[in-house]
Amino acid sequence: MAVFLGKSAKGKHLSTYLLRWETLTIALLMMLLSMKTGYCQLEDGYDEVPITLSVQGIGNAEIPAIIHEQSAYLAIKELFDFLKIKNDLSPGLDSLTGFFLNPKATFLIDKSNNRIVYDNKIVDLKETDLIQTLSGLYLKDEYFGSVFGLECSFSFHSLSVALETKIELPAIREMQQDLIRQSIGQQNIEPMADTIFKRNFSKYKKVGIRFFVCYSCMGFIL
Repeated sequence: MAVFLGKSAKGKHLSTYLLRWETLTIALLMMLLSMKTGYCQLEDGYDEVPITLSVQGIGNAEIPAIIHEQSAYLAIKELFDFLKIKNDLSPGLDSLTGFFLNPKATFLIDKSNNRIVYDNKIVDLKETDLIQTLSGLYLKDEYFGSVFGLECSFSFHSLSVALETKIELPAIREMQQDLIRQSIGQQNIEPMADTIFKRNFSKYKKVGIRFFVCYSCMGFIL
């Protein structure tokens, strides 16, 4: 009887162990699926490539982009970092917050709701206008101009984007301040002569002595 109870107890323990293992496996699979669906899987026709960003007055930089047909989706954080625009990417990579020029002009780029909130205005986006990947958020180039005043011209042939704006960007302002500081620093430096010339009076002294001697001799003869 005791042996029978021992086998029964072992069977119960084994069943409990298997049930827990099965539950844990299912929970893990569900977690992985939820994480996977949180990101956009690039379909055929969407290619993630580096492009050259050119900004007048600042220079060039290489940033990630997604190309679809003739449109470009630019990596928001990398673009804003290059322009010195304050921004913070959420830990889940599904939203970006910050402010544009003025600390009161805050913005929110939200993938969960597919919208941009900027300066208390809401801009609704299509699901395909904002793409989330394992590296961050990509926004269709036309919205940088219509929302933030950063006009982007994409060239599919050269894989480059030319950005133009009438706004005084923080990066440009910072460069101008650096130039002013350098100019002030150069003005405070005292000029130094390259060569120092020493005055030599020896030959004049000799001439004067000869003249005096000769003059004395002439006076003596006279």
